[in-house]
Amino acid sequence: MSKDILSLMGKNVCMKRHSALSSKTKTPASILGKAGATLVEELKGWDISLDCISDMPPKIQNDQESFKVAGFDLDGTLILTKSGSTFPKHERDWKWFDTNTIRKLQELASQDYLIVVFSNQGGFPVKSTSKRFLQFVTKWNEIRRQLEELDSNFQDRIFMIAAPKVNLEEPPKYRKPEIGMWNYFLERVQVPCSSPKDAKNIDLSSSFFVGDAAGRKTDFSDSDKAFAQTIGIQFQTPETFFRK
Repeated sequence: MSKDILSLMGKNVCMKRHSALSSKTKTPASILGKAGATLVEELKGWDISLDCISDMPPKIQNDQESFKVAGFDLDGTLILTKSGSTFPKHERDWKWFDTNTIRKLQELASQDYLIVVFSNQGGFPVKSTSKRFLQFVTKWNEIRRQLEELDSNFQDRIFMIAAPKVNLEEPPKYRKPEIGMWNYFLERVQVPCSSPKDAKNIDLSSSFFVGDAAGRKTDFSDSDKAFAQTIGIQFQTPETFFRK
């Protein structure tokens, strides 16, 4: 589509935090076209802003004394491309990182972990044309649906927080290694704190983050490792976590 779909939806959707699209949102398909109507459907329950998008609800309930967080990067960590390409060619171009991936995630869900994906997404800016944005949202919705249909323990326990590409003069606070996505998560679990390590109802000693940007010779950066270190949680590579 030649126009920015999110702009057609209205500035409040794109700019205002905690304004996820709901079933009550009225966006005529005749205005947006087929792709736009699909995007509206896929974005139900998502919180959209220019620099951070998430499918987390405004408040996360917890029956335990504290939250245990199993954090993951997405591309190159939870999933790989089927095509072997560095970047996915379409929303179905993905496969699990390892044959053990689902089993390991099931173990975490059964142990009352919140599974949260913290993902830098450079393939699309939210203000750009909608094709890659739609592909990303559709892909994640399908991943989450597959897991929830496989095991009810995944219900309300697995979430995505993503930082799209942002063209701003100031440094992007949500993109790893910055911890804006973690702070966004803390807002959703109602944690008032002056710094990540002061989050009283987060069990930092049991929490961890898994990512492929670990600063190894073949890695493109160490942003995942630095993200975990700043938060104060354990860090592992996907090879270590899923294959050993």
